[in-house]
Amino acid sequence: MTPSENKISMRVLLANPAFTRDLGNGLERYMLGAGMRYPWSLLKRTCDRPRYAMFPLFLAYAAALLEQDGFAVKVIDGVPLNVREGEFIARVQESSPEVIFFEPNAAAIDDTLRLIQTLRTTVPATLVLGGSHATSRAQELLENYPFIDYVVIGEYENSLLRLM
Repeated sequence: MTPSENKISMRVLLANPAFTRDLGNGLERYMLGAGMRYPWSLLKRTCDRPRYAMFPLFLAYAAALLEQDGFAVKVIDGVPLNVREGEFIARVQESSPEVIFFEPNAAAIDDTLRLIQTLRTTVPATLVLGGSHATSRAQELLENYPFIDYVVIGEYENSLLRLM
């Protein structure tokens, strides 16, 4: 098998889950993650899609670099589609990734860690974090959360490619 044939068989999932805080009366606080270099949320009705969702530019750039280098890449951006956690997990399981990458911000890190721990029990994939929050807390994340396999430091697009 050539190196490029080996890469194409590696399935990499770049994941951007949506997280919510139920406020009652059909309202929720909608937390935005990847692409947000600072904690940000919005108030919305539970059944509605968010009126604003930052395009996860860094995830898209990383996906393009990985695809260009021959990896089988899938992106699940649950934020603009208002994908709930159960459906998000089902989509991850369905994609059968070998590697899953997350870019959590500070506001969504606890939710992301809980989700990753759940995924660890159902999806046999290598779990990687990146982005500004993961960079600033890399050692802490790796020491305290054994279900995280790697943290890529700094602007992660090329670092993730090198790791793969």
